[in-house]
Amino acid sequence: MNKSILAVIYIAFSVITVYSQPKLTNSIIGFNLSINSKYHELNPEISADGKFLFFTRDEFEKDKAVQDCYMAEASPDGTWGEPKKLEEPFNYLWKNSITHVSLDGSFVVVKGVYKNKQFELKERGYSIIERSATGWEEPRSIKITNYNNYDKGLYNGMTMTPDHRTIIFTLSTKKDEANNDLYISFMRQD
Repeated sequence: MNKSILAVIYIAFSVITVYSQPKLTNSIIGFNLSINSKYHELNPEISADGKFLFFTRDEFEKDKAVQDCYMAEASPDGTWGEPKKLEEPFNYLWKNSITHVSLDGSFVVVKGVYKNKQFELKERGYSIIERSATGWEEPRSIKITNYNNYDKGLYNGMTMTPDHRTIIFTLSTKKDEANNDLYISFMRQD
């Protein structure tokens, strides 16, 4: 084939590809009032199938800040239903947050280290809550070597790769620091 024909085919394919892509509106639209409350909504996580929205609501109870996990279900028309406050094992004490939802919905990762069904106040980290045939299991701590030596700042977060073998953290190694950097952790084979 000559170069002119190849150039026309390339341009035609490029035009078809560009026009077949979904159009984004580049606008921000607020959620309904059942999602957005008078409190702060944080850390949204959506299930891979798009049916469930998990988020943290930062509320105040008796002059004490309380962060609890909520879940809203998508309606067939694309709107979100009334959020439901999740019970244990998602909400213990006052600082709760879902940071990752697995692709198949079989587990979520929550902030906090849990040992023997108890939240460890003095230890930072993450735990897995697995879904079983009867509901959600008790949180199980994710063992991350030296995590407490790194996470000393005011804020932290994480995301996990789809194969669950790599975690990327946002944290600060300086005590009470608000500015974070990214760190990566790989699953060990043992």
